[in-house]
Amino acid sequence: MERVRQSPDGLDGRLLAVQGVILAVMALALAVVPRLVPALLVALGLVSAIRLQASDGAGLRTVVQHPVFVAVAALAAYMACSMLWALAPAAALAKAGVVILLAAAGLCVAADLGRLPPARARRLARWALAGLLAGAGLLLADLLLDQAIWIFIHNELPGLTSTVKKGIVRDGDVIRFAEAFHLNRNVAALAIVLWPVGLLLWRALDGGWRFAGLGLLAALTVATVAISDSQTSMVALGIGALVLAVAHISWRALRAIVAVVWIVGLVLAVPLGALPYKLGWHEWEWLPRSSVAGRFYIWKFTADAVSERPLTGIGARGTRVLQKRLYAEGRLDATNRYSKRPGRHAHNAFLQVWLELGALGAAAVLAVGLAGLWRLGRCSAPGARAGLALFAVCCAVATFGWGIWQTWLLASFALAWSLLAFAEGLGADDQRG
Repeated sequence: MERVRQSPDGLDGRLLAVQGVILAVMALALAVVPRLVPALLVALGLVSAIRLQASDGAGLRTVVQHPVFVAVAALAAYMACSMLWALAPAAALAKAGVVILLAAAGLCVAADLGRLPPARARRLARWALAGLLAGAGLLLADLLLDQAIWIFIHNELPGLTSTVKKGIVRDGDVIRFAEAFHLNRNVAALAIVLWPVGLLLWRALDGGWRFAGLGLLAALTVATVAISDSQTSMVALGIGALVLAVAHISWRALRAIVAVVWIVGLVLAVPLGALPYKLGWHEWEWLPRSSVAGRFYIWKFTADAVSERPLTGIGARGTRVLQKRLYAEGRLDATNRYSKRPGRHAHNAFLQVWLELGALGAAAVLAVGLAGLWRLGRCSAPGARAGLALFAVCCAVATFGWGIWQTWLLASFALAWSLLAFAEGLGADDQRG
């Protein structure tokens, strides 16, 4: 990878300082207030775009021509077109804009940071590492302290946290929670970025600091996930570790296997989503009824609903409108969570894509994943291994977790992949595996 020689003085030096601060704050926010990450990523992407344009004029053209950007642009264009028949036209158009904006920001960051001179890259990487370690420590402390930090942020900075569902409110302020699921998105964001940040840490630090830093990051992440209520993060962390281990045997063969699984899983998402209900898994008493078993009802309903518009779908982010409409029409029992019903989202990104964007949208998402896997073939062996683990974790979170269009989740994905490119740039002289 070509390195860019730039003077540390003047505008470029000031921009690098700004990038370091944004990276540190964003890494901290990732684990503490994930809803800040999208705005911070866009700000960092803007600074990177300025640096790319000022450096040689070709940097931004490289971003636009990147295969992942082309695939995401096609997806966003189709999402925008879906407003013509969508149940929520304005929401469809807005989410299309969010998708392309976050993808552009992430790729600008990746292109810019990935070609910094080693000394300056390590300096920026240490800012990011310090922020993430601090954020992971605060998140772990928050879980141990009955969410005292989350409660403070929720009361003093409303809008940065999720809606209170189960808690004790006094004089308009939350004073206690019965459960810790409010922090599940924080935990998931930490589990997503673990893999690229681990590689970044390994390449940015020297000697024994590598082992100490990596051990501390892994310990904080594992402990946080283990004591949290996020079963999605537990599954994702386990899958990521398994994929990383297998990738050490032959990452090239594993990449081909992952590509096949990606294709089969996305193409057959609808019948696979309906399968747990058909097999009667929702009746297994040993499964957590409110989380795991409850998803099987939603998946079955979503899979059946796809058949109404299999080609085009109901429009991006239309599931929320569909849910409200069916309840308003009395076609569903709002008091019974354990029946075939829609959720605010499908709790499965692949089913949600099929329901909202149809086969055409699923084809666009398929292209995005294949473009990313193809680019991993140009990475060093360590970068490809971390990338495959990250890809698997993203798929796991998307399969069992939140709605795919949630901005904090899209930003976490984009940030994780840009950090992987950053780490790969630090190892540009490694022997290619």
